[in-house]
Amino acid sequence: MNNQPSPEFEKEIRETLGAPNANPAFVRDLRETLLERSKMKKQNRSFSRLAWGFAMAVTLIGLLIASPRTAEAMKRLWGYIPGVGYVEPGNSLRVLSAPVTVEKDGLMITIEKGAADTQRTILLERIEGFMPEPSSDHICINNTRLVLSDGTVLDLMDYESVLEGGKGDPGGLYHGRYVFETLPAQTLDATLEIQCLMGVPTDNNFNIQLHFQIADEEQVMPVIALPTESIMESETSVDTAPQTDPTTDSASSAVSPLEGFSIVFESETPLADGYILSGSYQWTDTRFDVYSIFPRDQKITDANGQPVVFEIVEAAAPLDPAVKKLPFAYQITGKDHAWPLTVTLQSIVLTLPDQGTFQFDAGANPQVGQEWDVNIDVPVGEYSIHVQAIELIEGRTPTQLGFAFTLVSSHPVMSATVADLNPIIIESSNSGGGGGGGGGGGGSSETPFMNSWVFEGYSPVGLKTFVISDLTVLFNGTWQTVWSPSAQ
Repeated sequence: MNNQPSPEFEKEIRETLGAPNANPAFVRDLRETLLERSKMKKQNRSFSRLAWGFAMAVTLIGLLIASPRTAEAMKRLWGYIPGVGYVEPGNSLRVLSAPVTVEKDGLMITIEKGAADTQRTILLERIEGFMPEPSSDHICINNTRLVLSDGTVLDLMDYESVLEGGKGDPGGLYHGRYVFETLPAQTLDATLEIQCLMGVPTDNNFNIQLHFQIADEEQVMPVIALPTESIMESETSVDTAPQTDPTTDSASSAVSPLEGFSIVFESETPLADGYILSGSYQWTDTRFDVYSIFPRDQKITDANGQPVVFEIVEAAAPLDPAVKKLPFAYQITGKDHAWPLTVTLQSIVLTLPDQGTFQFDAGANPQVGQEWDVNIDVPVGEYSIHVQAIELIEGRTPTQLGFAFTLVSSHPVMSATVADLNPIIIESSNSGGGGGGGGGGGGSSETPFMNSWVFEGYSPVGLKTFVISDLTVLFNGTWQTVWSPSAQ
């Protein structure tokens, strides 16, 4: 029978497993787990199409745009706690009274900071000590819980982690960021129950007692709305400086320019040692939604052309799929700069909407490990994807089958997805789960890239029609705008 997983389900799995710099062994071992939950991050990945979605936790209202009306709303609703991010100030805002450390089994876990407003509870975690590599026999999902004194469990909404060093390193150091449901009003105490650390089950649960207190005004930095108009409210952007038309190189010239793209600054937050500059990338091109565009290669320079140190932090607004707008926030180090600063975006990865199909017959009795040199050229929009080879693969059990595709493109295509247009799924006693996977490319014109997947009960027999889609293409260009603090 046909039992194809939903496109949304397949898309989430492909995008999660398709990060080019994800460790292959880790991805393989966690494939089935990621079907349940895919929240783990990598510090050194070059891009992931859902990176913005994972990095931007849910906040108190829908996506804000920097009109005069919403500027006043930002002044009233937003504040910023260094290290924690944007919060809703007021009497309901609570912060962790002091860092809490628990040491056990060679590990030391510290909850360094925390804050709870009316919409969510944020906890910042630091883990020091030996962390073993996960194996296929010992894998767990991040089922950390925040439990109240009456037994109420707050759901984990998001988790991010960054590793310094490597797993198996006695000096390994992790930084984690939990986002839970909000603490009920007037609640100041909760217990953080950790049963799984970075995909590895703990021998004994870590139960960390947390105490919050009402936030003092001086603990929350004010957010200053900038007098900037959204490009979605007028036909011409009125940023602090005109946008530079993108200059494309010859390798990217086959891609039509991204229409109406602009960098819009919306708010600034003075810190003791710098600023938080918040805004959004906006565009009018109807071909691309928020999951189809990933800006990268950002840099900030001063008025003398010297580089300015900054890092990307959580944006003030969440991702809104209905709006062609990607929120961002930069934490700029230092205040003694030659003003104004110039923010430059040097490239964008686009996921193209085009598709192409081809047919392949594995025969009546294909075997796992069997490989076919097919050498088929498939037109996909403005590009041609060369399907070099196809291999029949299995998952973690013999009943999980699928194909691995070796693809090549003469254009700067970084990755692509191949799917069975009408997959045949055979029900069995242990059916009920499907696996998906993907591979990324490096953008080189002659470097092959992989895409692969497996499904429980999938039948590889006979003539198949495959569809190639989700081509990600590196589009080089230059987009710039300038900024100076309001006090300058």
